[in-house]
Amino acid sequence: MSLSLRHANEKDIPAINAIYNESGVGTTASYDLEPLTVEDQTRWWEGLQAQGYPVMVAVDEHDAVAGFAYLSDFKLVLLTHTLYSTHPQEMS
Repeated sequence: MSLSLRHANEKDIPAINAIYNESGVGTTASYDLEPLTVEDQTRWWEGLQAQGYPVMVAVDEHDAVAGFAYLSDFKLVLLTHTLYSTHPQEMS
């Protein structure tokens, strides 16, 4: 599978949400203990966009989202980068 990296857009949010809920919730990768809704994820994306932080997606040749990464501030003095791996359907 060949992947490309591009900036995420609003249509990617459901796929980002599925990956986040599968890979991040209830793990050490996140402080969230319950799955986020698409609406929650949309607010998260809008907040990062408003602050000028990038959200990137890795997409296959059909533009299906296989993973995502983003930058955000953390505790007001740190900048953190976060990467979530491939969508469960893309895992072999």
